[in-house]
Formats: sequence, structure tokens, C-alpha cells
Amino acid sequence: MAKAAEKSLAVLYREITARFAAAGIENAAGDARILLQAAADMTREDWAAGAAKLPDKNTEERVLSYAQRRISGEPVSRILGRRGFYKGEFLLSSDTLDPRPDTETLVETVLAHIADKNAKLRILDLGTGTGCIVLSLLTELPLAEAVGTDIAAGAIKTAEENAVLAGCDARCRFAVLDWKEAGEVAALGRFDIVVSNPPYIRSGDIPHLDREVRDHDPLRALDGGADGLDCYREILALLPSVLKPGGFCAFETGYDQAQEVAELCRTAGFVDISVAKDMGDRERCIFFRTKYQENA
Repeated sequence: MAKAAEKSLAVLYREITARFAAAGIENAAGDARILLQAAADMTREDWAAGAAKLPDKNTEERVLSYAQRRISGEPVSRILGRRGFYKGEFLLSSDTLDPRPDTETLVETVLAHIADKNAKLRILDLGTGTGCIVLSLLTELPLAEAVGTDIAAGAIKTAEENAVLAGCDARCRFAVLDWKEAGEVAALGRFDIVVSNPPYIRSGDIPHLDREVRDHDPLRALDGGADGLDCYREILALLPSVLKPGGFCAFETGYDQAQEVAELCRTAGFVDISVAKDMGDRERCIFFRTKYQENA
């Protein structure tokens, strides 16, 4: 076996891939490559041309540390502190949910319901986390402005950093705010669009979640109460004071909750209710509108 200092990146890659596979990591080769590239500060193109190179000591120590964290169940995105989402990349922190690809369905659903992408819209993101949803929307809506709220000050700090990286900081502000404080949220004014990916995991299901979620995402971003629907009820009660007449809202839901959330929307008096499916063909988002007149 080659001495540690004599191992090329390619040899390290093969060894780490084997360790990941033995640990039951599903995407062993892909995770190994991503972590090696990050440790060596290489792009994908650099990797293709430089896998035979010998890493310096710091790079090797860094990648071995990354590998051990991955074997211990820490997601790649948490190890690197960032996650690709929609068309951008977003910083993570311990106060934020790790954005999932299924959540891109929420962004796509909202955009599909906006006829004029150059309209001067106001958007409110409740439970913004990294800010990935609202910032992705702003990159597609050049004249829109937005407010993102979260109960965690650490999440707001991360979202503000992401807004700068996305070039949207002049059009988006963030506030530490609990949506249960209806008066404080109403003081933000009226909005054309409200979006939210609220906590929706049933409390009893949390101990059974994959450890990458259970051990690394903040509990407050997961726990939706006994039936997983508490946050939807709270937000629906708030919406009449923040949505403009004819404005719309879009929620992410759990894969088996869309019809229940749709019924909550219907009971609350909202209209034009529809469901959107994610890339796995699961019902993932609810879209609905307020009535067009305050007294309609």
C-alpha cells in the first residue's frame, strides 16, 4: 500500500469511495468526488485533469476529516456548509433547514402562476431559513421585492449572507419574526405573494427520520405537531391580514399531506386551489388565492 504522502487524488478517491460503500452510503462515489474536490479546491474540470496529482498534507488531512464526518452520517452539504438549489448555491448553518431538490417545485409553481415576470410584486417568505426560496424567486423576477421572516436569528443571518451572494440584497430584507405574532407580521404590509415551506413532519415521526435529517436539521424546522398541520393552520389564519385581494400563496407539503392542506385552504375560504407534483411524481405543493374583493 502506498504511503499516505504518496497517494494521488485518484487513489484517495478510490479508497474513500470504498469506505463510503462499506458504510452503506448510497452515492459513495459521488460523495467522495465532491468532498475531494472541495478539500483540494478543485472544480469538476480541474478534477478531470488533475486526479493523478499528489495532494499536499493539508488537503489530505482535510479530505480524511470530511470522509469521517460523512461516515458518521453528516450530509455532504452540511460538511461543506452549502447546498445547490434551483439555479444557485446557498450557505447553510445549524439554524437552517438543508434545502431539498423537491422544494424547487415550490419555486417553479410560483413562477408558473406569474404572467408578467417584470411586474413590481411584493413577496413574503414565512420561515425563510437559508432564503433559498425567496432569493430564487427574486433572481427570476427582476422588479420584485421581498421580505423573509424566521424565528431563528441565526437563520436570518445566513439568509442575509445568501442575499448578498445572490445579488438580491437591495430587494430583500429579512426579519426575526414569529408568524404567530400576527400584528407584527401585518405591520410588514400587504403582499402579492406569500410562500412558505413550514415544518410539517408529524411529531411522532421525527424519531424515525433518516439520521441525516433527524440529527442535522433543526427540530423547529421539522416538527409540525401531532398531525403535521399545525403551521398551515397558523399561517392560514394570518393570511387575510397580509395577502392583497387576489393575491396568492404557495405551500410545500409532505408527500401525503397535500389533500389535507388543500381542504384546510378551502375551509378557510381561499379559492383557485391546486396541487403541484415534485420530480418524484408526489403531491408536493399547494397553490391558492384570496378572493378578488375584500367582501366577495
